[in-house]
Amino acid sequence: MGLINTRDPAAAAHAYTGILGWSLAVGHCHRPRAGCTCADRFCRTPGAHPRHSGSFSLAGVEEQLLMEPGAALIAATEAFDALMMPVSMAMATMVRLDAEAPVPVPCLRAGDHGALLVQAGSGTLALTPRSRPLVTVRSGPGGWLALPPSAGTSWDTPPWAEPQGDPVRLLHGSDVRPYLHGSCSRSGT
Repeated sequence: MGLINTRDPAAAAHAYTGILGWSLAVGHCHRPRAGCTCADRFCRTPGAHPRHSGSFSLAGVEEQLLMEPGAALIAATEAFDALMMPVSMAMATMVRLDAEAPVPVPCLRAGDHGALLVQAGSGTLALTPRSRPLVTVRSGPGGWLALPPSAGTSWDTPPWAEPQGDPVRLLHGSDVRPYLHGSCSRSGT
């Protein structure tokens, strides 16, 4: 599992595509206090959208990473839905999930946001009226998520079982809903 834990973007890209089967691209970077490198002052997904359009082969991603050092490594949200929320809310949800969920729920930290990964197409079913204003769902081929080793990203709970490295089974959004709701209720949000 050293390949997935590596800080080498090309090695990480191989692991994400080979082990997890995720579609990858090279994305813009998010710069603290300076925004996204796409230069859109109102970018809604800083550092989590492709630099180039078109299809993305592993060889193409590796070539772009060599030409654009420091670029973000991003995954299309086709194999999963990403529940994006404030990091404190994500960590509170993860404490409960770690104690009670039947399988680990992948959780990524990206700056002041956290992302919980659930089954593709089920993310909106995790939302409650209380969590809806705080949580956004990235889903489908038009949604993207910055991945480690991109700047400012790290796995709190990785999407593979350690030490063998097999992909974890993602929970359905409706299975995550009570944990997310409980975190909102306890934090008073």
